[in-house]
Amino acid sequence: MGEETYEAYQNKEDRHLAERIALADVAEFNSWWVNTAERDLRRVTTERDLLKYQKEALEAKVYALERRVAIDPMTGLFNKTYFQEVAGPNALSRGMREYRKTRRPLAVVFLDGDKFKQINDHHGHDAGDYVIIGLGRHMEAWARKGDALGHIGGDEFAAVMDQIDLKRAKYNTPAEVAYHRAKQLVERVAGYEFKHDSLRYGENARIPVTISVGVALWKPTAEDVIRIEHGDEPYMLERFAGLRTAADEALLDSKHERNAVRIVEVGESVRPIPLHIKPETSRLKKYTTRLLAAAGKAYGKTTGRFNGDRRSS
Repeated sequence: MGEETYEAYQNKEDRHLAERIALADVAEFNSWWVNTAERDLRRVTTERDLLKYQKEALEAKVYALERRVAIDPMTGLFNKTYFQEVAGPNALSRGMREYRKTRRPLAVVFLDGDKFKQINDHHGHDAGDYVIIGLGRHMEAWARKGDALGHIGGDEFAAVMDQIDLKRAKYNTPAEVAYHRAKQLVERVAGYEFKHDSLRYGENARIPVTISVGVALWKPTAEDVIRIEHGDEPYMLERFAGLRTAADEALLDSKHERNAVRIVEVGESVRPIPLHIKPETSRLKKYTTRLLAAAGKAYGKTTGRFNGDRRSS
């Protein structure tokens, strides 16, 4: 009996000891697991931050490469290739979609500095670069939302005037709006005082700058609507090239006069159609003039400005 009691007691103690060892193992395991989990969490957090940093660095490099491909470093505008192959056709496609809703056409603008070679010869190439950068800034200030601007090379620039709106203007036709918007840019540049250090005239010398502008107003045809709506990219490139050619030809005409604007209309054919711009006359002024003429006729009189323009009753 005594032996059995002792054996039972010994077994009981062994079980308690085993339980204490097991609890100690569990506590040690829990401590190890917590420490390991915390270390892994720190490592994961560090790796996640590292991946985030690497992703941001990669995105910055991609953005820099895209900008290098698309942007002219001197002016910050689209470069020639991107403007002609991407920005311009995209504006054309967007303009076509909007044209169906608003009936507002777009126009392609080419501009060139007048006698720019003389600026380089008389003031130096640093002054010439300063003028080019200044022209780019003036174009940015002149442009409206949706316009695409490009630096074609040297002192040559281009733009797409998006959705020529008559509601915000005092002119009667899109051609008049496009013409006078281009004229605003010409006057803006001519009225600005460019100053830079000159090789010939010393420090802070005044540099006279004027520009000539050619505008091609696009009147979409039925084929334009169908082909562009179906995403015909080769056609869009071809059509945009035709508009550029028309604007360039108008620019050559304007350079004969200098500090001037010439505008052509491109419709069924890419052949430019000369467009004659009437003197600036607001709708209110035209309405008032008609009233005065009618009143003069009623009293048997005619205002001096309408002499010889009477209509037979």
